[in-house]
Amino acid sequence: MMVILLLAIVYCMYWAPNFISITDNSLILHKLLGRLTLPFDQIRTIDIYQSEGVNARICGSGGLFGFTGLFYNKQIGKYRSYIGSYRQAFLVTMLNGKKYLFSCENREQIVALVKPKLTKLAD
Repeated sequence: MMVILLLAIVYCMYWAPNFISITDNSLILHKLLGRLTLPFDQIRTIDIYQSEGVNARICGSGGLFGFTGLFYNKQIGKYRSYIGSYRQAFLVTMLNGKKYLFSCENREQIVALVKPKLTKLAD
């Protein structure tokens, strides 16, 4: 039983978001273990997210180290979630159709910094 609990904690830690950074060509989510890099030339849109309705967890954590894993809701469909608070969330949609929901205290700044880089790449 203790081994299962330990594995569950390690799994949640792997997905848990720590902080977000921006480079010249990508948005990077730094997790407690590892990172997720989204190149700007692969991002279709980035926008502030206002939660409407229930976010159903398909696989992941619904509170331990944040809301992380694979989720679904009627508003945006299936998405990967790396958030601590839905009130601070923003949505990134990739060209390949994948969707990521992130959160941070300065979400407006992140969205404002990334959007012009996407427009530049589209030109």
